[in-house]
Amino acid sequence: MVKNKEGGLNMLDLTLFDKALKIVWVKRLCDKDKRPWKFIPLSLLSNVGGNLLFRCNYDIQYLPLNENLPNAIEI
Repeated sequence: MVKNKEGGLNMLDLTLFDKALKIVWVKRLCDKDKRPWKFIPLSLLSNVGGNLLFRCNYDIQYLPLNENLPNAIEI
């Protein structure tokens, strides 16, 4: 956030805020508790390893993600 006295608008950086929300969402998705909201994302990720996809250290260029995951919806 750039303060008013530094020439900013005293607003949050929405790009960083969006990334932070997504990171927290993935962290909650990887928790072992069984919540109803996890059914849809885990079923979509089941073709590529489920939440194991987020737990592994790998080079993303070798994963066939474009073939197995649905397209993202841009809002």
